Amino acid sequence: MDERWQFVTFTIDHILPVSQDGKDNLDNLALAFFHCNRRKHDKQFVGKTPLFNPREMDWKAHFIWSKDALHIIPLTEIGKITVELLELNRERLLLIRSDDIKINRHPPSDDLIQE
Repeated sequence: MDERWQFVTFTIDHILPVSQDGKDNLDNLALAFFHCNRRKHDKQFVGKTPLFNPREMDWKAHFIWSKDALHIIPLTEIGKITVELLELNRERLLLIRSDDIKINRHPPSDDLIQE
């Protein structure tokens, strides 16, 4: 995702939260959407299910786009927990995706879409 298209600048996210002994080194830092990062807070797991980690997991194994490419459909428990916790299908994101579709900026070309 390109920050220049965002309404709010990205925030720095600790992949392993500081509250869980996460460090401030580059291997543990990532750019994150402000609202997603706020929802994630210091969670790495919900119960025993980890949240999706793009550095270690394959997007296509856990998610697919709906036919209209607006909704993220989880394929696994990891996907389900991540979509629910981060509210990845909230109305604001659907509106942004809809506008991005109109200018061919969404969905990513290598992502899967429901048939």
